[in-house]
Amino acid sequence: AGSTLISRGLSGRLSPQALTAGTTLSGLVLLLPPALMIGAAVPLTAPVLGGLVYLGLVTTVIAYMLFYLGLRTTPGGVAMVLTLLEPATAVVLAAVLLAEPITLSSGSGALLVLTAVAVLSLAPSVSSAP
Repeated sequence: AGSTLISRGLSGRLSPQALTAGTTLSGLVLLLPPALMIGAAVPLTAPVLGGLVYLGLVTTVIAYMLFYLGLRTTPGGVAMVLTLLEPATAVVLAAVLLAEPITLSSGSGALLVLTAVAVLSLAPSVSSAP
């Protein structure tokens, strides 16, 4: 949510590609040192590396470019609420598309997120306070 609010202002000045490159580079700088210290946790085979490249490019880089492009026309509050719905959406999509069972913890977590979003949506705006 914090990243969404910060990125909202930047999305009007920078291209989605520049924002994606900046956030990806920030993640790389922060996560690479501990990853190198711990070592590779996956076998370094062609199928595994191909899967990692797919996850990096399609599910991260392209998804974030589209996200930052959407921030240009979406109000910050709406974008933040939609971002908060991501975990609940993941639970539902996993159940529907992948036949994953909804466990007590994942169902409870999704319900808590949906409840929090509903409470935030129904609460009076901070800007309307006297």
